[in-house]
Amino acid sequence: MTTLVLLALAIGAVWLYRHRKPRTGAGASAVERARQLRTPLVRLADLVGIRTRRGALADRYAAGADGERRTAALLSPLRREGWAILHDRALPGTRANVDHLAIGPGGAVALVDSKRWSARWRLRVVNGRLLHGSHDVTDRLNGTRYETAAVAELLRTPVVPLVVVH
Repeated sequence: MTTLVLLALAIGAVWLYRHRKPRTGAGASAVERARQLRTPLVRLADLVGIRTRRGALADRYAAGADGERRTAALLSPLRREGWAILHDRALPGTRANVDHLAIGPGGAVALVDSKRWSARWRLRVVNGRLLHGSHDVTDRLNGTRYETAAVAELLRTPVVPLVVVH
C-alpha cells in the first residue's frame, strides 16, 4: 500500500512539473534554463553535496535571473515618466535574448543588460579591459554588443547599451 501511495505521489509530481505554467517577466528565460539544467540526477547530487558542472551552471543562471529581477525593480520608476520597459525578450532568428529594453517617450532606446557578479572582487577598467578582481571579463560584454547591434538593426534606430552590475 505504501508503495502505491509513493508511486502515485511521484506520478503526480512529474505531471505537475511538466504541466506548470511558463514564467514571464524579468529573468524568466534564465529561471527556465536553470530548471532544465537541474535534472533529477543533478538535484540528487546537490542533495548529497556533490557539485556538478550542470548544477554550477544552473546556479549561475539562477543568479542571473535574480540580477534581472533586481534591475527590473530599478527600471520600474521610469514607467511613471512615460518609458516603456520590456523584459526578457527573444531576438528573432537567434538563441539570444535581451534582458531589458527601455524606450523613452522621445524615442530613445536603451538596451539594459544585467550582470550579477560577486562584490568580493572590485570591478575596474585597466588598459581598456574590464577586470573583476584579477579576472578579465571584457569578453562577457560581447553578448551585450551583439544584442545592441541586433536591436538597432531591427528597430532602425540608435540603441544605447547599459550594463547594470549587482
